[in-house]
Amino acid sequence: KKDVVRSMFRIDKSINTTGLTARPSDFSLQFFDTWVTAYNQNDNIVDNQGWGAPKKEHSTLVTSILFMHYMNDRINPTLAGGYDLSYGGGFFIPSVDFAFGDKWRLKVEADLFFPKVTRTPGNTGETSTHIFGFFGANNQLAMRLTRQF
Repeated sequence: KKDVVRSMFRIDKSINTTGLTARPSDFSLQFFDTWVTAYNQNDNIVDNQGWGAPKKEHSTLVTSILFMHYMNDRINPTLAGGYDLSYGGGFFIPSVDFAFGDKWRLKVEADLFFPKVTRTPGNTGETSTHIFGFFGANNQLAMRLTRQF
């Protein structure tokens, strides 16, 4: 067992896009870091359970999100993305929220993953698959219809 320190730094900014959108867009940038204290490479710590890739002392992930607003907030597209600075790989998630009146909401989202390496779990000789390799070949399209009360 090792102690772990997890930290996050976030920057939020409104972007003046009023010529293109109904009101300013919102942008967010986050940095996540996981630090394994008292790290010793000989401890053979793996990055994910069921995979053989070794864990680094520091692993860092950067993500960003852009929220836009159209037609008086009735159509709200969002672009989200991230990249693993330590191990490579990333994701991109475009989505659109539709508001129909006061009660109905429809969200359409595509979850796209770009792993550096993709392998199957349980391969004991495998030493290169990290978090986005786990999601490799698992892209999805999701739709959710909600009625608010």
